[in-house]
Amino acid sequence: MRRLALSILLIFLFTQSDAQHRFSKYYHNDVALRTNNQAKDFIEMPDSGFLFPVISSNLYAVDTLGFAKTYIQIIRTNTYGDTLWTKTYYKKHFNIRVRYIVKMLDGNFLIAGNEFDLVKYHNDTIGSKILLVKITPNGDTLWTKTLDIGDGDEYVQKLINTNDNGFAIFGQVCNRLETNCDMYLMKLDSNANEQWHRTFTWSANFWESPSSVIQTQNGDYYLTSATLNRSTNIQSGYLVKTNEFGNLKWQKLIDNEGAVGTYLTNISIGNSNTLLLCGLMGFGSYTKGWLLRVDTSGVYILNKKIGENTKYTSLVFAQEVNDNIYVQGETNAYHSNKDFNRTCLFKYTSTGEVVWKRVYQDSLNDRGVYITYQTKQTLDGGFAMIGFGDNPKDTLKNQDVWFLKVDSIGCLYDNCLSMGIEKYVQAESDFKVYPNPSNGVINLISNAIISKIQLIDAFGRIVYEDIHFNNQPISISEFVSGIYVLKAETIEGKFITEKIILE
Repeated sequence: MRRLALSILLIFLFTQSDAQHRFSKYYHNDVALRTNNQAKDFIEMPDSGFLFPVISSNLYAVDTLGFAKTYIQIIRTNTYGDTLWTKTYYKKHFNIRVRYIVKMLDGNFLIAGNEFDLVKYHNDTIGSKILLVKITPNGDTLWTKTLDIGDGDEYVQKLINTNDNGFAIFGQVCNRLETNCDMYLMKLDSNANEQWHRTFTWSANFWESPSSVIQTQNGDYYLTSATLNRSTNIQSGYLVKTNEFGNLKWQKLIDNEGAVGTYLTNISIGNSNTLLLCGLMGFGSYTKGWLLRVDTSGVYILNKKIGENTKYTSLVFAQEVNDNIYVQGETNAYHSNKDFNRTCLFKYTSTGEVVWKRVYQDSLNDRGVYITYQTKQTLDGGFAMIGFGDNPKDTLKNQDVWFLKVDSIGCLYDNCLSMGIEKYVQAESDFKVYPNPSNGVINLISNAIISKIQLIDAFGRIVYEDIHFNNQPISISEFVSGIYVLKAETIEGKFITEKIILE
């Protein structure tokens, strides 16, 4: 009976994973060979394909006035991430950066970003304005428009749909000399015409770095930022609540608990009329990810630090799905070199207990940087993430758009189970665990030098650990029957994992 139950569990886990599409893709602008490319937002289409805007900065080419060329791409993929078509746009003497995309009521799409007039900037006049572009589902431009606030430069940090079928733009507005920057909230109607805008700052001598905005069902807006006290050079999380017209209800600094810096990067609506906030706390090698749950008055319900004390971890996204919290960010906690960050996706219970952790990189490039800015749950229950990565197959060493789709348990490939463990790139070595299934004793053979091994159960608990592994048989007969993961770390800092079945 126990073997039958184990077999059913294995079948369930593998069918759950295989029913969902998974991929890891790069996208490069072929208009110019030497470009750096990145994307910050995407839309999932009804056919489960994707549509997203891409920023491409040419590293060498310049226009007739000597300004570097930037391009905008609109890329449409199928459900497997394969490119169906690409549209490329270029505007002479302008640096154009469109980042965020939402669907409009008429079935078309609105893209928001910035149009930076290089000629005006060169002549020491205002350079950056809000840029809106309306496109069809086929990527054809219907219109473009620019919006302006006062006599300063504006930068777009977020574009969202609003309850009345309009839109809200959230970002940073700086004075002419950029000696001071506040955050702004601008409301647009369904045709993307401005209805009103408001600006916010904690105090006159504070520099605002806006990050995220949401609107609740009753129309209120919540805004997040990092606010820098320019007198003390201490940066704090800044949370603002407004009514549906952008009028301030309250504002507060989120306690930095003695750290020299905190940064709120994302806000979302949680269960039971609560809000989820995430970001980072600290600077440099001692930065930890920060996950908060607060009520609608900003009072703490959950306050959790994520990461190791001497490593770097930051969170850019948090979302509650049913009774679980998914957080995404970047970390160097699983690499021996602190300069190589990895995209991470962690799952927690609603009370902050870890369920599983995943870390992603390209299997061909162990020394690249992989960062994603946006995560969304997909129609099949999985998750898609977009950002940039060092494409190991690109001989020109460009930074390319990196788009990956994982299943509902965070898996990018087959031999990944819903356990509370990290899954890493295999170390390049022969690796064998036998017998498997096991009746109580397992042996590990590897031509790499193993410095540490761990045995992890289905709840993510480390039930066995040996930090000076000496290639002796490992007795696991004292543990209950079930599925485990053997995780081995080599002296080079690479990881090898193997699923173990204990009968």
